[in-house]
Amino acid sequence: MAQHVRQGLTETHAMLLYKADDLREAVEEFLLDKCGVRAVALVGDCRRRVEIIEELAFVVETDDFAGVIAKLEHYGGRTPLVSASKDDAVLAMSSGILLRVHRQPSGSGASR
Repeated sequence: MAQHVRQGLTETHAMLLYKADDLREAVEEFLLDKCGVRAVALVGDCRRRVEIIEELAFVVETDDFAGVIAKLEHYGGRTPLVSASKDDAVLAMSSGILLRVHRQPSGSGASR
């Protein structure tokens, strides 16, 4: 319940798809180069090419999901953690949209 309250209190904004594409590339690069994930796949509205994006969502393949989230909290200086579980985390990006990261079990096929 506390997680839902925090998400409800987190102010979010929307972003046009063409702007989200630039941010998506930067986050993917950060996940691969700095966080050490083996694979990353874009999911959600951005992948479906919806014109207005409120959340960037990725599935990542990693053995150290907690380490990935800890590194993401320092993305762009500071990216506050809104909620987290064993396999899923939501962070508030400085651009105003949310960043959702879900851990894919090893060998299950995230691409890239």
